[in-house]
Amino acid sequence: MFVTLRNDFQNKIWRQMFLQNEEERSLKNRMLGAYQHKSFIDNDSNSFGNLILDFLEKSLSNLSHIRPGNWKFINGLRADDFEQIDVCRVPVCDEEINRFQQLVSGNQVANMTYLRQENGKDFLLYAVIICIEKISMSDNRIDTLVSGVNISRRCPYFVVTTELIPSHLARVVLGVGDIDCIYHFALPELISAVEQADNQDQLEMLQTMVEGRRLRDISDLPFDLAV
Repeated sequence: MFVTLRNDFQNKIWRQMFLQNEEERSLKNRMLGAYQHKSFIDNDSNSFGNLILDFLEKSLSNLSHIRPGNWKFINGLRADDFEQIDVCRVPVCDEEINRFQQLVSGNQVANMTYLRQENGKDFLLYAVIICIEKISMSDNRIDTLVSGVNISRRCPYFVVTTELIPSHLARVVLGVGDIDCIYHFALPELISAVEQADNQDQLEMLQTMVEGRRLRDISDLPFDLAV
């Protein structure tokens, strides 16, 4: 199931990816050489954030036995023009809380917890996902991203990216300490492509990010959200 979901997500990303230089095009060709799902289909152009949102909705629906709950994903545009997905849980009504036995009633107990729908909270913010399709070494918005995270640390912050150049990835992975983890849309394929390119510096940088558990594959994200 997750292999299919991941392949479908990658399929859509590849169809829309714009490559700016020869290094990126070379890495893409090597990645596609190891890519098992090559039968790309035509699809309507969609924003990067919407593709991630669709992947997460489908993935988490298959993990409901591990992480139950009614989840809502809110996709919006930040002031710095990056798309942001808020992962929220819908509060639970008393009827559901009391399904197996009477746990709460009226305002006798648990009057302040936001998990109870009766206490008036619309959504519980569980995680924030910032969608950064391409990472530029000269993009000053990355610095704004750091400041935004520092002043609003109420939940985990993740980044999802399609960036192919390891040194560009490192700008966020190693340079933004307040981001909990960065997820790449095709990490195993990227590692294989960099190995084939025989660029030792880029490979060592990539290995450092992976071994430090700061860089993971997109398929890890639904499971990390289910923790």
